[in-house]
Amino acid sequence: MGRGRHWALLLLSLLLLGGCGGRSHGEKAAFLKLRAKWLEQGEVSLRSEMRADCGDRVYDYLLRYEGSGEGGVLTVEQPLMLEGVEAEIGEKGVTLRYDGFLLDTGAVLGNLSPLEAFPLLIRCWQSGCVTACWRDTWEGEACLAAEFDLTKAGETETRLCRSYFRAADGFPLAAELVADGCTVLLCRFLPES
Repeated sequence: MGRGRHWALLLLSLLLLGGCGGRSHGEKAAFLKLRAKWLEQGEVSLRSEMRADCGDRVYDYLLRYEGSGEGGVLTVEQPLMLEGVEAEIGEKGVTLRYDGFLLDTGAVLGNLSPLEAFPLLIRCWQSGCVTACWRDTWEGEACLAAEFDLTKAGETETRLCRSYFRAADGFPLAAELVADGCTVLLCRFLPES
């Protein structure tokens, strides 16, 4: 990558992170470095255990996502009865592919279905409105955490994304989508197998 592009990405990151409330300058700086890495990446591969709380139903999945913040392909690995179901996510919505099976795509955050969570998370990490950065632990591992405001103008329901990145290398450990203080979607990211 050319020097000019690197500086442009850094400047964009600084502008996007301008409102970052944090406990210290160190957390903000660490997140800026992490954000720059996500901005440089094109498509990514993420694998996650996902729990979607739809209010009256809770679903657990093991999912793999290949794509970007604009869209990609999500593949179900578990539950076994849905293994191999693929969802293509893009600007025109979600298209499911499999032999007659339908993956429940009920909304968990406004009109967001669990299938659309991965592109949303990547967009948050790359350019979302950061409201806080702090050091934390996730399941015993030291991490850098960031909170993103997802509340749309005029809405009364507070919507947030909290993400936890391993301190050692920036690998995403977990992300939560929160509506009015309740976690409606939890992703625990797994190393590639």
